[in-house]
Amino acid sequence: MLNNGPYLLGIDYGTESCRVAIFDLEGRPLTFAATPYKTTHPHPGWAEQDPEEWWKALQASCHRAIAAAGISPAAIAGISYDATTLTMVAMDERGNELRPAIMWMDVRPTEQAARAEGSDSVARLYNGAGTSPATAEWYPFKAAWLREHEPETYRKAAHLVDAPDWVTYKLTGEWTTNINSAAIRMYYNRDKGGWPEDFYQTIGCGDVFDKIPERVLDLGTPVGILGTIPAQLLGLRPGIPVAQGLGDAWAGQIGLGSSDPGRWPLLPVPLTSSLASRPPRSTARVSSVPIPTPSCPANIRSRGRGCRPVRCSSGLRTTSPLTLPALPRESGSTPTTFSTSSPRTSAPDPTGSLSTSTFRVTAPRTPTRRPAASSGVCPSCILRRTSTTLFRSQSAMARPTTCAP
Repeated sequence: MLNNGPYLLGIDYGTESCRVAIFDLEGRPLTFAATPYKTTHPHPGWAEQDPEEWWKALQASCHRAIAAAGISPAAIAGISYDATTLTMVAMDERGNELRPAIMWMDVRPTEQAARAEGSDSVARLYNGAGTSPATAEWYPFKAAWLREHEPETYRKAAHLVDAPDWVTYKLTGEWTTNINSAAIRMYYNRDKGGWPEDFYQTIGCGDVFDKIPERVLDLGTPVGILGTIPAQLLGLRPGIPVAQGLGDAWAGQIGLGSSDPGRWPLLPVPLTSSLASRPPRSTARVSSVPIPTPSCPANIRSRGRGCRPVRCSSGLRTTSPLTLPALPRESGSTPTTFSTSSPRTSAPDPTGSLSTSTFRVTAPRTPTRRPAASSGVCPSCILRRTSTTLFRSQSAMARPTTCAP
């Protein structure tokens, strides 16, 4: 058995499984464990999961992670977590789930989302500076759909929370709204008074604020301690400090080290119908994430529409702007050259040839520096260090890369 720590425990609720990881205070992983759950699709465009399966998956992953690490549960000094966002969970006043969770990819409230077009609320700036349609995936539209199509469930729901805030309650018994979900998926704007009540009224759920936890907490804020019952179920000791969690995609950015200015994560983005022709990962010199071109500014939901299709040196189709911004080069970096390709602006080429432009990319020789260990455990450090769960628990991890022209 290893020494008595202290260690940190990170929880990652993804779309397909619940992953638990244990780290030391310098961010070095000891072990990972994952337990899957299923998604159901009752109708086209619908996607649901059972929160009870989530809870059982966390228990299984936690027990396996502790056992695999060979440490005492008493050595866990802090917990934080991430989960999918846009995933609505309806709960009664006792904290019981009233129906399956409506998942992030569920687009049933298209009618409710279309109502946003008639709003002149400042909240519309969240959708492409007001130029793009609202996506049916976001919170207020799902709340409005539930109110109209399942009124009894809506009436009984004392709480309509996003998945990360469901985790908060299950661990601590506290009702909070994390700023990550609120500010990105729920149109909350602290600088402009908080919740856009006029916008929610237009959508058709102006009374939902009675069901949203009032405490909107920043990431890493101490939210409470692990309760006695959840501690018994998870195989941990009660009283462990819990830091406010966040959405899984943003936890991945922290884990990749790309939250610092001048650092980008370069991730593979397969856009072709078949991956069989894709060369082995080790042969690719660099990959690129979709970045909107001027033809689709700020439209983060474009999924590449309006962007220029290109190929990196591995032959993997992706999207890229015409130029990459100049960012500071790290010392001790090795330059790598790769090509991006964009369609010719002339008549279609029957051969399918592409014009190319070459950029230089510098990849650090050494991994991102880990934060130094401290004598205590800061809640923000719990969040940052356990946020590495998402990407370190997957084999397809990309290292942060600094780009220069």
